Amino acid sequence: MGFVAGLGHPGAHSCGIPTYYLDTPGGNIWDANTYMTILLDITDFGNDTIEAIKDACYGPYFTSGSASGGDGVKAQNTLVALLQDIYATDGIEGYPDYNTNDATNGKTELQKHFQFKVVTTERPMLHLNQPHKYNSVGSWPGNAIQCNWDDSGFSNPSNFIQVAIGNESHPDYCDNFVGSNWDIDEPVTANFKADILGFRAAIEDNGTIDDHGDGTDPSIQACYIDLGFSHAHTFPPEIAMYGTGFYPPEGSSAGVWSGSAQKTAVQALFHHGIILGEGNYAADAVDVGKQYNLVDFDTLTAWNAKSNSFHNQFHHLAFSITNQDYFYGALKAAITHNMSLP
Repeated sequence: MGFVAGLGHPGAHSCGIPTYYLDTPGGNIWDANTYMTILLDITDFGNDTIEAIKDACYGPYFTSGSASGGDGVKAQNTLVALLQDIYATDGIEGYPDYNTNDATNGKTELQKHFQFKVVTTERPMLHLNQPHKYNSVGSWPGNAIQCNWDDSGFSNPSNFIQVAIGNESHPDYCDNFVGSNWDIDEPVTANFKADILGFRAAIEDNGTIDDHGDGTDPSIQACYIDLGFSHAHTFPPEIAMYGTGFYPPEGSSAGVWSGSAQKTAVQALFHHGIILGEGNYAADAVDVGKQYNLVDFDTLTAWNAKSNSFHNQFHHLAFSITNQDYFYGALKAAITHNMSLP
C-alpha cells in the first residue's frame, strides 16, 4: 500500500479549495455502516454563518412538498439529502418511492450514523479525535454524545469520517495569529502535543479504532476545514508554496484567495507541522521518542488494509460567509475526499 501526499485532490475532481492531504491510495464506498461526526467550533463566527453551516449539514431532505403528498422536491444543498438514501432499507423518502416510514426510508438510520456538534474549544486536532454517537433521548442532532471510537454505539463500522471546522488561530496551538509570523520553529504547545499524540494513539495499530469490539477494521478519514479568520497575511517567500485557489467557482467574490499565500497561523501549523513534519514538528525534534506530526499516517493506519485519509481544507476570509450553498459544496468536497457515494 503506497503513500501519497500533496496539494489538491489526488483524484480526478477538485472543487478549487486548497487541500493538503495524506492518503493511502484508493478510496472507500460510503455504505450503511459509515459513521460521521462533524464538530463546529463556533468561536468568533457570526450567527448567520453558523446557521448556514448547520443548514448545509442537517437541513431538510425536501425543499418543498412531501413524501406523503408524493410531490417532494429533494434538496440539493444539504448533507441529509445527499446521504439519507444510502441508509434506506426499503424505498427512499424521495422520488420515486416517497416512503413515509422513517424507520426504513433512511431518516432514522442516517441520524444514528451522522452526528453534528457545536463546540467552543479552539483545538481542532482534539476535535478530530472526538467521535460522537447517537442519543435517542432528545432531538437530533444536538443530543449527540461524545464517546470513544470503540464504543458499542458504532455497530460494525466500515468507515469513520471525522470533520472539524474552525476559523482562526489560538494560543492553545500557536503563540501568534498571523501566518506571516508562523514558522517551522514555532514552539510546540502542551495542548497540541496532547491532542496530536491522542489522535496518533487512536489511529495506530491496536488503537481505539483498531480495537473495536465487533472485530471490524474501519477506514479512517479525517478533515480539518479552516475558514480563515481576518488574521491572514502573506507568508514570506520561502514558505509561499500554496498557489492560488478559489471556491466557489470563478465569478463569485466569496472566499476568493487574494495573492498567492494568505494563511492563518493554524493553517500553517496544519500544513507545515502536521502534514510535512517540518522544524520543531519533526520526529524527535523537541522530545526524543515523540512525533508531533502525521507524516507516518500511512504506517499508523496500515492495520486496516484500507484507503485512509487525513487532509486539510483551507479558505480565505470565509468566516463571515452566510451562503448555505457555499458550505454545502465545501463539506461535500471534504467528506467525499476519499469516499465514493453509491
